[in-house]
Amino acid sequence: MHFNGGTVPGTSLHPLPGAVLAVGDLSGNGSPETAPVADVGRRGVGAFWNNGQGGLVLSVLAELGRSPLAGAVALGAAYVLLPATERLPSELVALAASGQVLRRRAVSADALPVVVAAELDGDGLLDVAIPAKWNSLCCGAGRSSGPTPGRRVR
Repeated sequence: MHFNGGTVPGTSLHPLPGAVLAVGDLSGNGSPETAPVADVGRRGVGAFWNNGQGGLVLSVLAELGRSPLAGAVALGAAYVLLPATERLPSELVALAASGQVLRRRAVSADALPVVVAAELDGDGLLDVAIPAKWNSLCCGAGRSSGPTPGRRVR
């Protein structure tokens, strides 16, 4: 992964612990971070924090016991989709910029590895959606509207 930084002229190389899941302003400082990043070694989530001077600093955001499949960033929170295991269902986890788990919600086994965080239904509030084969899980304004069979997310 290539980033331009102020530490050395030209291009710096940063080791990437896993897949980049989303880019957004997680810290709320007006500059985008590359977060969340699937941290395969720690089985959790990391973030490349924007230091405001053209550089990015990699740090652990949360150790979740599983490497996420997908993610999104909106309004200072990271949303990650964790895969199912033999003992645990797939989950949507909301994380604060501090790494604190704000919310966990089990999702359908037929959920696709996609997380969308945007204003989807015209009410002016953030919605988080995970498409699935036959329905989608939509969570809006801090409360879940649950699975919505047949609902089309535009």
